[in-house]
Amino acid sequence: TMALTEAAILESISHNTIVKFLDVVTRAQEVSIKMELCCDGTLRQCIVAGRYGHESAAMLVIRQIFCGVQYLAESNLIHCDLKTDNILVANASQHEIKICDFGLAVECCINEFCELAGFGTTWYMAPEQRRGGFNSKADVWATGCIFYELL
Repeated sequence: TMALTEAAILESISHNTIVKFLDVVTRAQEVSIKMELCCDGTLRQCIVAGRYGHESAAMLVIRQIFCGVQYLAESNLIHCDLKTDNILVANASQHEIKICDFGLAVECCINEFCELAGFGTTWYMAPEQRRGGFNSKADVWATGCIFYELL
């Protein structure tokens, strides 16, 4: 299932800007992924609550996202659905974030193109991701969209 694939991806990666995988529990038709606790909600929730909107905080968050995106690309992974709902805030006062939700992530070597089309959330998708034939730069595009939303 998609959840087991996501669990396998999370288990294979380790970076301080990516939510830490703890365990996967399977019962009957249900799969649950246990991850580290991030108490301060999603980045979208924090934006709506007015915790962002100034450049210094936005820069701290974007720097972390870019570090995570670089790590994923070096690990031959493309997230494919980076958006403010898929970024957890681990510590709001320190602007510490964790990238999560790898349900649409795909394995793809850094210089290769994935021929899948339509994976992701429309508002954050790079044009080539909509058409098919994208690479890890699609996650960079999504990060730019997140930066715009933060400001």
